[in-house]
Amino acid sequence: MTSTTLQAELARVALDSTTQGSGSNDNKVTWVATFSPGVGTGALKEAGVFNAGSGGTLMCWYDFSGTVTKDAADTLIITWTLECGSRS
Repeated sequence: MTSTTLQAELARVALDSTTQGSGSNDNKVTWVATFSPGVGTGALKEAGVFNAGSGGTLMCWYDFSGTVTKDAADTLIITWTLECGSRS
């Protein structure tokens, strides 16, 4: 099964940046996304990283284990670091 949506998706934004680590951290990638005021306003229950602006495949998922409320005037910045494999 391939997930293409979140259960309660409020908004999607383009990534601000994607950075791959270097040296001993070259197996890590960090994504940063900003939800500006008025974007994604409401009760946030989960977050995800997709490989497309619409549709696409859900590559990473996080459950907030409750609800985070984003008010209309709030800015939410999500930084997500994925580590692939392991270093010896």
